Amino acid sequence: KTLILSYEYNKPVSKYSLPKSLTTLYFGVFYNHSLEDYVLPESLTTLRFSRFYNQPFEKYDLPKSLKNLYIGNEKVDLTKL
Repeated sequence: KTLILSYEYNKPVSKYSLPKSLTTLYFGVFYNHSLEDYVLPESLTTLRFSRFYNQPFEKYDLPKSLKNLYIGNEKVDLTKL
């Protein structure tokens, strides 16, 4: 399942607010909030932020199932987190 948040969406994501079956999540251009621990579901394989996203995150903020992480058009090397 895919969730694409609107262009102007800029509210923090709270724990348990995303479906457990979500596999792809695209944040809108204006989204710029840090991720809390365990907010993203373990089913997530692809996560995309806009090029304006500038919040730090740690590997433990991301689910182990994540295969693809993009900030803008740049693919992030998950092995370097």
